[in-house]
Amino acid sequence: MDETIILKPIGYVESPIKDKTDVGWGVVQSKVKIHEQFKSGLKGLDAIDGTPVIDIKPYYPRYDTVEKAIVPNWVHEIMKDYF
Repeated sequence: MDETIILKPIGYVESPIKDKTDVGWGVVQSKVKIHEQFKSGLKGLDAIDGTPVIDIKPYYPRYDTVEKAIVPNWVHEIMKDYF
């Protein structure tokens, strides 16, 4: 059974310039767990159960400020040519 999901932009952009972003939006700290057979689950996500997740980005210290964050090596690898 196919399911159609209508995407609606909400206009939020994560930015290192915090005073230029809408203060009504926030950053949620979540953990992505990859299980056997590549099934994934989210822990700590601020969402309603059963709603779609549109975009997940890795934590990157240059733009975010989470104390004692653990940044996996693959994040550095994909970001090395970004700047």
